[in-house]
Amino acid sequence: MSADSDLSRRQLLLGALAAMVPAAALAKGGDSPKYSIFGGESQSSPFVYMDQRKGNAVYEALNDEELAEITKSLAINRARLEETGDFIDVPSWDDVRSLVRLEMYDTRRNVKKIHASLDDPKRVDRAEKVFAQLKKDIEALDYACVVKDQAKAKKARAAALKSFDSWVSTTGVSI
Repeated sequence: MSADSDLSRRQLLLGALAAMVPAAALAKGGDSPKYSIFGGESQSSPFVYMDQRKGNAVYEALNDEELAEITKSLAINRARLEETGDFIDVPSWDDVRSLVRLEMYDTRRNVKKIHASLDDPKRVDRAEKVFAQLKKDIEALDYACVVKDQAKAKKARAAALKSFDSWVSTTGVSI
């Protein structure tokens, strides 16, 4: 093979590559971004950085629609926690664990939103302590299902329901 054949192979490969890649996909030197997500300078941005407006903010922690949706979801979460009693009586341990685990993800998300919307720091601290107790009670229920102890499961379920109601009264949410 000679040097001329290597050069022609390179040229052939570059020509094939240029034919496959559209010209619009290649960036031109000196182009600026047309859209910025993480800040910086651009022609368009979904967020307003360094906003200098004065006056009341439009943002509210929770509006009425969001609060109604969260309240409905929390009521469903509590109802599912009550449903675990039927599965404990059977006993159907996997069903109890499934219900508890599925609902706790949603509950945790809603609790974070409610805590963020509370104005009083002392109330937030109390609510977080009560929610921590609820999580412990749920974990105790889950463990009782793992070891298949019906008495412990009933006791943990009752404690979890009590903690849930305590959290609701602490935050002032009506479900």
